[in-house]
Amino acid sequence: MGNERAERAKQARIAKLRERINVEIWSFLDTAVGLDSSGLADLHDAVVAIDVDGYFDVTAEAEDAKAEVLKRISEQHGQTLERERLAAEQAQVEADRKRLREEEEKRAADQRELEELRREKAEREAAEKRKAQPEPEPAPEPEPMPAAAEHKPLNTSRLSAAADSFTKATVPAPKPETVTISRGEYDQLLADQAKLHALEAMGVDNWSGYSAAMDQLAA
Repeated sequence: MGNERAERAKQARIAKLRERINVEIWSFLDTAVGLDSSGLADLHDAVVAIDVDGYFDVTAEAEDAKAEVLKRISEQHGQTLERERLAAEQAQVEADRKRLREEEEKRAADQRELEELRREKAEREAAEKRKAQPEPEPAPEPEPMPAAAEHKPLNTSRLSAAADSFTKATVPAPKPETVTISRGEYDQLLADQAKLHALEAMGVDNWSGYSAAMDQLAA
């Protein structure tokens, strides 16, 4: 009877000690969920500091539980460190991309501003060049044609008189003959007529040799 009572008391004591193991050791695994590497490192140190000497009959179980908890926290700590390293690298990549993108946008903006400044400078220089150039002078009015070249009937009275002696020998035609000449020849006749008029006005018919010239013309 006494042995049974002692055994029941022992089992009750062991049950309480095992409950303590659950609360004081295994519960660290629940606490570790969601912690970063720094938090896991602190938790690992706390588990290391657990004193299992007070678990008496279940000291071995407490030591096994402590060792298992330390192992899992260490594994979780290593995995968390790797995730944090990868996250840090990814964050650095994103930061570098953002920096490069901002630098490219700034270069593009600077290039647009430079092109705008060049365009404005070219426009100013063109405007100043146009302003410095003198206004073109109007084209001169064409000079009036000399009276001798104007379109008017040809006065051939004197030429006809000089040529009468030549035409008397010929049979007169029923009607006056016409001659077609080029514009250049016509202008030359007008010029010659103008010269003849000028000579007559100066009294060329009184000059020596005038009669000889008329005779030669009539010959």
